[in-house]
Amino acid sequence: MAKERRRGAGSCAIEISLRGSANAPRFPTSPCQGRERSLTKARRFGGRGNGETRPTAKAEPATDGGNTVRERRAPSQTSAPNLRRSGTRLTLISASSTYSRQSPNVLASLASEIWEDALITSQDTGNPSILILTPVKDAASHIETYLKGLERLSYARELLSLGMLESDSTDGTFAHLRSLQARLEKRFNRVTLCKRDFGFKMPATVARWADAYQLQRRAVLARSRNHLLMRALDDESWVLWLDVDVIDYPADLVETLLSAERDVVHAHCVQQYGGPTFDLNAWRDKGKLHMSDLRGANAPVRLDTVGGTVLLVRADRHRDGLIFPPFPYGVHNLRIRDSHPVWGRGEIETEGFGIMASDMGIQCWGLPDYEVLHHE
Repeated sequence: MAKERRRGAGSCAIEISLRGSANAPRFPTSPCQGRERSLTKARRFGGRGNGETRPTAKAEPATDGGNTVRERRAPSQTSAPNLRRSGTRLTLISASSTYSRQSPNVLASLASEIWEDALITSQDTGNPSILILTPVKDAASHIETYLKGLERLSYARELLSLGMLESDSTDGTFAHLRSLQARLEKRFNRVTLCKRDFGFKMPATVARWADAYQLQRRAVLARSRNHLLMRALDDESWVLWLDVDVIDYPADLVETLLSAERDVVHAHCVQQYGGPTFDLNAWRDKGKLHMSDLRGANAPVRLDTVGGTVLLVRADRHRDGLIFPPFPYGVHNLRIRDSHPVWGRGEIETEGFGIMASDMGIQCWGLPDYEVLHHE
């Protein structure tokens, strides 16, 4: 659907929304969709497709009622200045207001060209945009290690964005993040830093996993994740949830998670490589099996719930309504545990996310043989 949007005197913009139309062409939403691909055992959990030759098109005039609008030509990289693309929204910017005076048929013609350019561009690159999201609290001591890990990532800068939400810190975490914004903007296409306090503080002498505070703590963490998601997500294709105290992972983390080709995929978080699972929120069979119990598959394995330490989610699943419940969720779902020792039936936060995903018909997956290291 095309619509005209004014951009001040003497110029206009035509915006094409790729959502909401049943007949609209769809961008590939995974690195391999819409192209031939060869899988080799040399790549973990799958590979990306071979390159394809860009199709060519004969030049032909676009007309409206006998009036030539402009020559249509095969899409090319040289036309990029006229086409601004961000995920699933395209904007064609004109140097003058000429198009604003043309009939709807002219706009439709231009829209058709943009569809064609965008689809070919997406198939050529095969690399989707990623939004990394990290909620933080009292994390000043982890920020430097966290940033060094992000700066080691091999994924292209122009395809990576970052969102961070700080809440209820007493160690100056937010001020520290603001002081590093220029550094962050050198590494990422877009940076969102926001603050939202929930008024939740635990006694300094109490461990964060203490039963007395577990339900309230995880409810606040779920709310923090949801607030961050709503404020930071733009048109990215994928969301990578990454905890600030995950201290080591391969530079090709993003590529490896994408190569699993699953809508929800969780890396195996440990405190020692080859050691027991740290993120026990990822499980199946009513909590009887965790990631360390599933090693040796060398492929994605089915999970009933996930953790949030390193979690890749197709962004459209979030847009469809998949969030982190800040309350015990899924009491009628057969996958939940019989009873939690603190809050009884239902699952909360990332575990609630997994149960909600199953209610939406979305399978969660884990990579038990792909390990990332968490701070001890």
